[in-house]
Amino acid sequence: MNREEFLTKLKDILQTEADITFSTDLFDIDEWDSLSMITTVAFLDNECGQKVTVKDVQEIDTVEQLAKIAGVE
Repeated sequence: MNREEFLTKLKDILQTEADITFSTDLFDIDEWDSLSMITTVAFLDNECGQKVTVKDVQEIDTVEQLAKIAGVE
């Protein structure tokens, strides 16, 4: 998955039309809540092969950090 595909998937997970870039702070996105964090954990596991917990995701601040965990460079 490339960087652009990652952003598209993240927007789908968040069900948002907001502009999201790699420098976006996740906590500035209105749709970033506990449900979207759980969905993100499932996405990272199922599509990226990365085992993380909700706690791991809660400690991430930016989309860039999330992409690094996903293995998207």
